Amino acid sequence: MNESRILKNRLLPFLICLLIIFFPGCSPHTEPSVETMDMRLSTTEIKGRTYYYYHRLSETEQDAYSRIFRQIKSHPEKIEIPPLEKEALLKVFQAISYDNPELLCMDGSCQLVTQAGKSYFVPSYHCSVAECAAMTEKLLEKARQIQESVQGKTSYEKELFFHDYLVEHCVYHEDTGNWRSYTAAGALLDGKAVCEGYSRAFQLLLDLAGIENYLITGSARDQDARVDGHMWNLVTIDGEKYHVDVTWDDPVGSEQLAPSHVYFNLTDQAIAVNHLTFDPEPPGCSATKANYFVKNGLFFPQYQEDTRTKIVEAIAQTVSRDIWNLEFCFASQEEYEKAVTDLFSGERIYRLLERANLSGKRQIQTNKVQYHCDDEMLILNLTLEKKGG
Repeated sequence: MNESRILKNRLLPFLICLLIIFFPGCSPHTEPSVETMDMRLSTTEIKGRTYYYYHRLSETEQDAYSRIFRQIKSHPEKIEIPPLEKEALLKVFQAISYDNPELLCMDGSCQLVTQAGKSYFVPSYHCSVAECAAMTEKLLEKARQIQESVQGKTSYEKELFFHDYLVEHCVYHEDTGNWRSYTAAGALLDGKAVCEGYSRAFQLLLDLAGIENYLITGSARDQDARVDGHMWNLVTIDGEKYHVDVTWDDPVGSEQLAPSHVYFNLTDQAIAVNHLTFDPEPPGCSATKANYFVKNGLFFPQYQEDTRTKIVEAIAQTVSRDIWNLEFCFASQEEYEKAVTDLFSGERIYRLLERANLSGKRQIQTNKVQYHCDDEMLILNLTLEKKGG
């Protein structure tokens, strides 16, 4: 029996501003309607967007946001805004960046300049206005092509498709010299990104599908106990909010592995196992109905004979779709450890593979299996082989 441990670098370099290194938190304000937002911004290409960070700004900050947003695509040298303190401008800058993943070319630095009693936002850009416009057009075209594959699907099915698409078409690529890796273009056009690129691409796809979501930043502890900055998404499905971390669901080390779903639609409690800080604080994510394992019958409160029967059925159904990787989640440490001991130390997994062969159409190699035990998230991941493959 072979044990495969899938490890991943989960580092996220954050958006940096010359005025202050990190964006400060802010308290929510009374939210104007989305219609009001659309009027302030004139026209907007993403009709399903909820502008979460915009709604957290004061009225004056919202005025600055809308002025910048209306002009930024033409790459002006400066944009007149209402008088703001530097800290307030940083909140506005963060809100624009975090609400609009298709705004690719602001380079994360800005200045606040006062001239003749007027205040100006002075941005800087990664590339020319022509290059940026062409890149943005390609990005939106790609994102809309992906939308064609989810016509008629439920919100959950769309969310799952976008998640799996990114995992299958993007690789984690930490290159501090490549600014595109931190954008939706890096993930969707280049096929390589860091956490920020994955999260922004997922945000854009969800926005276009009309699925409410926003970005969360914070810190997370990796498998080496190293704590780094990180970014992921908070998504609303059927009126309930969930955490989704696409980056951590992308297996590193094998291009043949199917997408993982360990971090797909988690509660606050579940993701807090290794995601340590949250900005903003989540609004109380406690629903489990749309969790991947619950939704697909792969969440087990106990490990017993009927659990093993369900595992056999899941194996047979999975390989019948020519998918050779699958995962199970357990409700408690005790039941998880029972499963690990029985399946792998006791080698019962081989008998379950034999049973799956009897009920399925495909022949599974029954004397060889790779597995990964996620002791933090209580997940067992199996990678099977086809007989004669």
